[in-house]
Amino acid sequence: MLKRNSGLLLIVAVVLVVNSSSSVVNGQQKSLWRYDFAQAEAEARQKGLPLLVHFYGDGCPPCEAMERRVLNTRELREQLEGNVILVKVNGNANLALRQRFGVNSWPQDFFVLPDGKVIWQNNNGFMRKNVYLNSLASAQSQWGNIQRIHLAEKARKEKKELQIAKLKSSYLEEKDEKTNKIKISKNPIGLRGYSPVSLTLKRKWIKGNPDITYDYRGIVFRFASLEEKEKFAETPRYFAPQLLGCDPVVLLNTDRALPGNTKFCTFFDERLYIFVSEESRKDFKINPLMYVRQRHVLKEALLLDQVERF
Repeated sequence: MLKRNSGLLLIVAVVLVVNSSSSVVNGQQKSLWRYDFAQAEAEARQKGLPLLVHFYGDGCPPCEAMERRVLNTRELREQLEGNVILVKVNGNANLALRQRFGVNSWPQDFFVLPDGKVIWQNNNGFMRKNVYLNSLASAQSQWGNIQRIHLAEKARKEKKELQIAKLKSSYLEEKDEKTNKIKISKNPIGLRGYSPVSLTLKRKWIKGNPDITYDYRGIVFRFASLEEKEKFAETPRYFAPQLLGCDPVVLLNTDRALPGNTKFCTFFDERLYIFVSEESRKDFKINPLMYVRQRHVLKEALLLDQVERF
């Protein structure tokens, strides 16, 4: 019984030793530093982590001091392990990397984002441990802010895409006045059937007569009277929504001719603009001239062909 228990204890002890030695090689703690720059850079991009590049040289006393006092310390490991990819580059043997980073002396260090942008560098040669780690902490904090901004922008774009997706299912839909059922329009009905003339001249949403219409560049507009139709026919570009009802903010930012929603309209310089969301309308109001004066690659005469059909 004792022998059997002793065997189990031995197995448990071996497992514990193996697990506790995952970062230990031949009795020494495994170094955080890589020596293959291309491999380290690829790993940083794959994991989405920043890269710390340390240039050193042969027979360089300040480099040797950094090696002994800073680069392999417990404090550096605790601060950077798992958060930053570290690589050492021998400046004597890597002319191309020296030229890339503009290195003429060493030791020098660079904190590089996954996209290759350098946001911190040490040109002062040897740095004491506390100064070196504090400088890196500042660079890490800057990296954290960049990540937060990126995530916020990603969330904002996803929210807009969701709003756009909801609009897609309803853009060409219209209620049949007799059956009160949803039907799909063969041709887009401008302004959901409201008269553009009443809206422009009176700032009132007045439903147009289905029998009094005018086809302007493939979009059917309805009017409350024949007089309104005649006014529209004289200067359709004045009364019709600008950009054929496409959101000017989306058009400028994404090159997408996306029809707006009549819930989100505004007038600027007596012209009507329609947007896909309230957020888009607010962006327009901040700097309307930027969107009004845009020289977009899509000519207005061809814009309708680019409008997304859902």
